[in-house]
Amino acid sequence: PTNGKYNIKCTITLGNPSRPNSTESKKCNIEIVNENEFKVTNWNLTFNRGRASYPKDYFLGFWIGDGYKCTSSESLPEDINVHYEDNKFVAVKVKGDECVNKGKVTFQGPLTTTDKWTIKTNFKWDIGCTITLGNPSNPQSSSGKCTIEIIDEDHFSVLPWKLNFRRGRLPQPNYHYDYFKGGWLGLNYTCDEKKLSAQDIRIEYDTGYLHATKITGDDCIHTGSLSFKAVLQEEYRVCENSWNIPCAIVFGSKDAPSSIFTHKCSIEIVDDDHFKIPEYGLDFKRKPCENHGF
Repeated sequence: PTNGKYNIKCTITLGNPSRPNSTESKKCNIEIVNENEFKVTNWNLTFNRGRASYPKDYFLGFWIGDGYKCTSSESLPEDINVHYEDNKFVAVKVKGDECVNKGKVTFQGPLTTTDKWTIKTNFKWDIGCTITLGNPSNPQSSSGKCTIEIIDEDHFSVLPWKLNFRRGRLPQPNYHYDYFKGGWLGLNYTCDEKKLSAQDIRIEYDTGYLHATKITGDDCIHTGSLSFKAVLQEEYRVCENSWNIPCAIVFGSKDAPSSIFTHKCSIEIVDDDHFKIPEYGLDFKRKPCENHGF
């Protein structure tokens, strides 16, 4: 970089649908963002590094889809669980509809014969599949051809049906009322300097709320001050494949500590000893020897 910016000159090819690659080439500039991303800045183009292969178990697990249609033009969510059997990958409906019922196969195809899925020499994926079709009077009654295109580690598409899937998590066990009690170590916290740091908090229950207070304070939120709070629930459970634990979070600055209080956050439980506040990229792990508040 020069003066904090990369200065990589390039030439971009232009055209139109009737005459592709026909317009006089134009100058462009490339800016490297990180190891896996660069931009062609004066044309507002962003490129992310792809992969030429993925492990054989890529498709296994729970996926959340959009773009699915049954009887109308309106897109419906499509949740699936993929397993491998008889040298095939098999996607089964977690939530059914009138066209393909719950528990029925929505698409399937042959497994790769090697230990990984590999892109072809023309830079296209060629993962053939068969999609299940139907209607309310005769569900899962026919089939059609499809092709799967892997986008990245957590996204793939089923073409030409315009179905897009992102990796999800199956609904997890319910968690007890006392889940949050005790000490937690937080990651990815920032104060004024925008530098990531740890956050040591303790969560206690009072008057229908859980209160997370700072054990070790900083210039933005002092020791003993509130970090975030949420309404207590008798039991924490997944609803519609997501957690519904709204919270309010506190921010501040050196000049005005604890001055911003916003209700725009939510808590997502990951496992017995790990939860997140995803809107702000905060991760919390239970401190050693802390056992659900007991």
